[in-house]
Amino acid sequence: MLTDIVSDRRLPILIAIVIALAVLTLLLPFAVHHASGLQGYEAEWTARAILDGHGFSVRGNHRHLWYGLDADKIYPTAWVDPVFTYTLAGAHWLFGRYAFPAIVGLNFLALAAVMYMAYNLSARFGGPWAGVVAVVFIALHVHFLRGYIGIDNAPLASFFLMLTVLVAVRYFEQPTAIRLVVMGVFTGASLLACPAVQYLAYGIALAVFVHHLISRQVSLAIVRPIAMLALAAVVLAPWAIRNYRTFGETVLVRNGAGQMAYVGTVAAAETFMPGAAKSALPAPWQSSGPREAITRMINKPYRMALNHYQVDAWVATPPPNYEQMNEAQRDKLYFKRTKDFVREHPRAFIEMGLTKLQIFTLRYGKYGFGLVLLAIAGAVLTLRETRSWPLSLAAASYAAPFVLIVAYYERYRLPIEPVLAVLSAVAVAFVVGFVREHYSRRARLSQSTAVKMGTKITASNTL
Repeated sequence: MLTDIVSDRRLPILIAIVIALAVLTLLLPFAVHHASGLQGYEAEWTARAILDGHGFSVRGNHRHLWYGLDADKIYPTAWVDPVFTYTLAGAHWLFGRYAFPAIVGLNFLALAAVMYMAYNLSARFGGPWAGVVAVVFIALHVHFLRGYIGIDNAPLASFFLMLTVLVAVRYFEQPTAIRLVVMGVFTGASLLACPAVQYLAYGIALAVFVHHLISRQVSLAIVRPIAMLALAAVVLAPWAIRNYRTFGETVLVRNGAGQMAYVGTVAAAETFMPGAAKSALPAPWQSSGPREAITRMINKPYRMALNHYQVDAWVATPPPNYEQMNEAQRDKLYFKRTKDFVREHPRAFIEMGLTKLQIFTLRYGKYGFGLVLLAIAGAVLTLRETRSWPLSLAAASYAAPFVLIVAYYERYRLPIEPVLAVLSAVAVAFVVGFVREHYSRRARLSQSTAVKMGTKITASNTL
């Protein structure tokens, strides 16, 4: 009777739904408690400018990182992703003073969808109970859940990232032309909500190439990765064209990566390696080496000092035409300086990069670190299945930029956490399956031995 209940495929689905509803119910009081302290920062400033009829822009007094701006003038920007920012502007237009609660409500819907997709993906690899394990991993992840009570793009980014992974896994399960189109379109849409998907897109394209090459489908191996990226580009094109017409530079989704990489690498290095920033202005504080420089940046006063230093250092020793550069041009220059530093000082870069990755893996405490270890195990155990590659590629491609960028806030890791939960659940399912098979084999061996012994006894009695 108990075996029949456990084997009923409806039971794990029901349990997963109950857990998801419990999570959302328990999270609601915390959302209400923190409602008065919510802020939208950069996305909010841009959303307000949109509502005021200025388009995707921001006031000069909100762009404190850029030298030479008029505080009262409106400047075009690409500092935030368009999906969440326009969603926030729409919430203000529809709900007025209740815009922030509306966004939190949307976050809750995104969380429900993420848990559903986590269940779906895990069940594909480890069965329905693996799906339940993935939902449990999410339900117990307090730091992760807390991120859904906020006004930023991370919750929507987690939804779109999981959606991209799901449609990619479905493609590798059955690589039809229709599923390729769906994968390309959703990848492009996800890029507009989660810019980190850019690296995942390249990884999936490479995986498609390898998958069809292994299957000896050479023409598909060549055509389909290109088609997927082309479809993603078509979806992305209107926004990328807007950015190019605005800044005269190629900006696929948003600016800011150059600035964050510069602060986390070059400006940080200046604190223990005078001259790294190639400026007449010294760093605002000093450190004993790469590790101390990076770990100190988790503390806001040190970080903000370097944020201001990156501007002041260039004002003191400006590159040609610095004052005339727009947001995208300056951000591109920051990234170039970062790449130059990596080439010139590889050892310092590696030491800082390892510390940054450590911060990233420990950003959600011991629980989050445990998920990382389990996720790595899940990725290794499923490596032979090409359909698992989107999961592993998502985790690896999302973490990679954090060798340049310091994970200051917990929300920086939030979008990839459901993928880690899925890989962790798959690892658990594999271990449980191995243990069950081991004991089943022993039971069968014992039963076989008993039968043989019984046969011998019977034969002896007969004689």
